[in-house]
Amino acid sequence: MNRSFSFISYILRNNPNADSLNIPLVLYGSGWVDEQYGFMRFCGEREIDGNDKTGMILSNVPHYYVVGVELHKAAE
Repeated sequence: MNRSFSFISYILRNNPNADSLNIPLVLYGSGWVDEQYGFMRFCGEREIDGNDKTGMILSNVPHYYVVGVELHKAAE
């Protein structure tokens, strides 16, 4: 078994009263130099909130893209 891979799941906080739902599938970004340890990294958080850009990963990544799907409630 590859011990370097982590099976961390994504937590989707759903609002059942919303007319649309945005589901992020992939965060694609560049690494950054960790000054404390002196190497390039792209890790550090178990959960990333796309609305909060102050977390460790999103505040340090110079460039990133989030690929996902957006669902809208169909008109009746």
